[in-house]
Amino acid sequence: MYKLSEVFNLKQTNPDEKVSIFIDAEYVIQSLRVLKGKPKNAFIPINNINWDKLVSGLIDGRSVSEIIYYSSELDKNENPETYNKQKEYLQSVQKQIPNLLIRLGKMQKVKVKVSGTWAENLANKEQQTLYTWVQKGIDVKMSLDLLLKAVKNTYETAILLAGDSDFEEVIREIKSFGKKVELVTFDRFDVGVVGSLSKTADEHKQITYQDGNGEYWRTQFKKE
Repeated sequence: MYKLSEVFNLKQTNPDEKVSIFIDAEYVIQSLRVLKGKPKNAFIPINNINWDKLVSGLIDGRSVSEIIYYSSELDKNENPETYNKQKEYLQSVQKQIPNLLIRLGKMQKVKVKVSGTWAENLANKEQQTLYTWVQKGIDVKMSLDLLLKAVKNTYETAILLAGDSDFEEVIREIKSFGKKVELVTFDRFDVGVVGSLSKTADEHKQITYQDGNGEYWRTQFKKE
């Protein structure tokens, strides 16, 4: 299996270095949909993610303090079938990584903005209100864990698998306690990671489609 130190030509890691891994699962899943270099007819189902190998690549032979997986719990009343599928999926992830701690936020239903002026929308009596689901509380949970565990000296290095610029301030605070931060992101064709966030971390590692395909995930292809 590839080590991230080999992929990015980094110096060899210290096996005694104590690391904690903080995974924004939704960021990973969304990133695999918009990876640069992925064939147009290719897709990566959630069940095709090899979480055990991905985490092993992040650890890179070091001593693990804890691994925390952050996701949002689906609404059981809204759709019991998808709720049960998510529950089964989380159980499968935990089997891949036995000591994994799963921290769940909530999914919130919000209105989608529609085009047109207020008057135009009001005049269209038949127009249906559109909704989407967004996760809530994940960034707060991750930020609090990152900071509190730094204060408690749980880790020497925090490995953050995420891409939200909101983590920039908490990374600065963590470093003020003498901790290192490794930011791991994906090479995406959309916005990707904000430049200032990558510069705030001690190291920034980017996983490309070529790096991870067949190792960290398995690609499937749609019939044309």
